[in-house]
Amino acid sequence: MGYKLSTPIVGFTDSNVNVKNTGATLIFTNADSTKLFFPFKIRVYGTNIVSPVTPATLSIGTNASNYNNILSSVSLTGLVTTGTFIDYLPTYPISTISAGTDVYVNVTVGASATTFGVRIAVYGDSI
Repeated sequence: MGYKLSTPIVGFTDSNVNVKNTGATLIFTNADSTKLFFPFKIRVYGTNIVSPVTPATLSIGTNASNYNNILSSVSLTGLVTTGTFIDYLPTYPISTISAGTDVYVNVTVGASATTFGVRIAVYGDSI
């Protein structure tokens, strides 16, 4: 019996998500037509944060309307400077992401700031 090492795969936004606004935004689609994606870490990176007052609250998932089966509701407390990031562990039990499935970020409480843009990366393995 042999072992095969897998390389982590990342699903991510390719543009800023404005977390001042509430609502759901598509962040990536599991484009691999034959494999399941197993998320193990979520990174929220501040790309354009100016004069933050209160943080946004968001969740990530595939389950329509709630979008919270990968990361349940979290506040971006502490993310106050462009170029900084926060890492989160997925909500347990973790949901796998089937081929062709869309993954959304859902902002339930908008940030109070002049501007508040983030990029989101979902790290995981695929088998």
